[in-house]
Amino acid sequence: MKHWLLTGLMLAAILMSPRLAAEETKLEAFIAAQKLELPAQFTFTQERHLRGLPRPLSSAGRIEIFADQVIWVTEEPLEQSLIITRDGIVEHRGSEPQRGSEMIAQLLLAVLQGDIEVIQENFLDATTATDCITLVPLNRAIREFIESITSCGSPQLERIELQEQAGNSSTIRLSPITADAGQN
Repeated sequence: MKHWLLTGLMLAAILMSPRLAAEETKLEAFIAAQKLELPAQFTFTQERHLRGLPRPLSSAGRIEIFADQVIWVTEEPLEQSLIITRDGIVEHRGSEPQRGSEMIAQLLLAVLQGDIEVIQENFLDATTATDCITLVPLNRAIREFIESITSCGSPQLERIELQEQAGNSSTIRLSPITADAGQN
């Protein structure tokens, strides 16, 4: 369960950031239009399709994005909270980061902050269609399990799709939490 949750986390982080474009001017325009005002909060639903299972696994919760960390809280079907910082991913405050999670965490934070260099260094290709963009990872470690990531929604990110090399896939649907909604 942790593997697909980490995959979902990385996917969400990558795609909530500015989309990679073929021309730098398009990338700059996207960053200007899509850069998140932090802190930002989203609710999410995730469907994970695993080869060999007749129905998808579903989860729901919320994501809180800050300048120095991301908090991913799964509320259904099981409660779990992950904290992502540059040091890695931890299950709760005060615990040690999961081994090997530093690269994912650093990429996640850099992308959410709109770091064009990191985006260009980590994605080989991008194709666009209407209000979606598909990214192909350049990093060998990421590419071993992620075939492509598609981000859809304009002007607000609404859906993220992940295709894995093993034939599994995930779809994460996001809805922003507004300040007004939090007061009700």
